[in-house]
Amino acid sequence: MIQIQKNAESVTGDKAARKQLPHNSQYISVRMNSSKSILLASAVCILLVVNTLRTQLVVPDFAKLSFRPSPKTNTVSGSDGRNNNIEAGAAASNHRRGLLAPWNYADPTSVTAREDQGNTNHVQFDMFVFSPLPSGWDTSGFDLYEKTKNDLAVSLIEDPSAVHLHRVAPLETVKTTSNAEWWQHNLGNGKKAPIWEPETFTNFIRHLSGCRYYVGFGTWIGPTLFYAAQLVEEAYGIEADPVAFAKVEMNLALNKGSTWAMRVHLNHHAVGLGSDDQNSTPTNLGMATAGAGNSCSGLGKIACGTAKVFWKVNTYPLPYLLRRWNVPSTRELFIKVDVESFECQLVPSWLPWLEAIEGSRPTFHLALHEQIINCSEEEYSQLYQFGLLFDNKDDKCMDAVKEQWTCKTGEFVFYDRP
Repeated sequence: MIQIQKNAESVTGDKAARKQLPHNSQYISVRMNSSKSILLASAVCILLVVNTLRTQLVVPDFAKLSFRPSPKTNTVSGSDGRNNNIEAGAAASNHRRGLLAPWNYADPTSVTAREDQGNTNHVQFDMFVFSPLPSGWDTSGFDLYEKTKNDLAVSLIEDPSAVHLHRVAPLETVKTTSNAEWWQHNLGNGKKAPIWEPETFTNFIRHLSGCRYYVGFGTWIGPTLFYAAQLVEEAYGIEADPVAFAKVEMNLALNKGSTWAMRVHLNHHAVGLGSDDQNSTPTNLGMATAGAGNSCSGLGKIACGTAKVFWKVNTYPLPYLLRRWNVPSTRELFIKVDVESFECQLVPSWLPWLEAIEGSRPTFHLALHEQIINCSEEEYSQLYQFGLLFDNKDDKCMDAVKEQWTCKTGEFVFYDRP
C-alpha cells in the first residue's frame, strides 16, 4: 500500500519509493484525504504506466544484419582523459525545455547554461542527450532554428502522416519528415539505386566496414549520417545551418526506437581551420546562404544563388573535437568532408596534425567543388601533400611532376592499408 500524504514532500520527494513499485501492479491502494491528493495520485499512476510502457518497447534486432553493435557504458572519457560519470540530472535537464525535448540540443537556454559551466563532458546516451559545444549562433541563427523546429512539430501534430519512410539498400528503413519528395525521389524505398550521390553510398559500403567511428560534415538533413550510423559504433554529425540542424534533429527523433539512432551524436557548430587538439576556444565566423536549409550554406562563397540569409557560428579544429569525443585518429575513423568549397582551406590546415600521426591515419571521404570556387595553386599543391600521406588515393589525380592535385571536382577516398 502507498499512502500519499497531503504534504508535498512525501508526495513528490521520495523517488526511491516510486522506483520500488512493481511495473505490473494491477492495484494501487491510495488513501485520499482531499481532491488535491486524488490529482497527485493520478499523476503517480500515469508515471507508472509510462515507465511500464518504456520497459516494454521492442527494439529491432540489428544483430541479424551483422552490423557492429553499439556498446554503451556508464562512463565516457572526456577531453581531459578522465572517465566522467554519465549524469541524468542537471546536465541533461536543460535539454528538456523545447518541443522536441530531450533532443533539443540547440535550445538557447541550454547553450547558455553549458557556456556558463565551461567544457562539460556529460553524456546521457540512452535519452539521445549529447552535450555538444556551444553553437555560437547569433539571434538570427537561433530564430531560424526555433521557427523551423516549431513548424516541424506543428506539422506533425496537424498531419501525423507527414512522417515518411525511405530506404537505401542494403540497410534499414529510415523515418523522416519535411523534404518528403526529395527523400522519395532521390533515395527511394530500397528497390533501386539512389539518384542522389550514389557514389557516396557505394564508398560507405566499401570503406566503413573496417571503421568503428564516423564523423561527417556537413550533415545537412541526415541522409548520409543515418546510413553511416548503421555501419559503425558511433556516428558524429556536424551541421552549422540552423534550419538544416532543426530538420536532422527532428528526423533523428523520429527514429528513436532504432538501434542505430542511439549511435548518433549531433553537433550544431562548424569545423574550423587548424591542427590544434588542445585549444577549445572557438572562432566565430559568418555563414551565408540563399535559403537556409538548402544544403548550399557555406563559410565562404555559396553554391546556390545569391546570399540572402546570414548568421554567426562557432568553428572548432577537427583534432580538438576528436580528442574531446575520445575518438582515435586511426584507421578506425572515417571522416566525410563535404563543406561546399571550404575544403580548399580546411584540408591543408590538417597537414601538421596528420603528419604527426604514427601508424595508420583516418580514412577521408573528400568532396571537391570546383563549380563553387577553385582552390588556389598553393592549395592544390597542399592537397597533393595530403594525398602522399596515405597508402591509397586516386593516383590519376596525383601529378608527381608538378606536385599538384589535378582533380578539381568529385568525391575521393584516401585511406591506409589494413
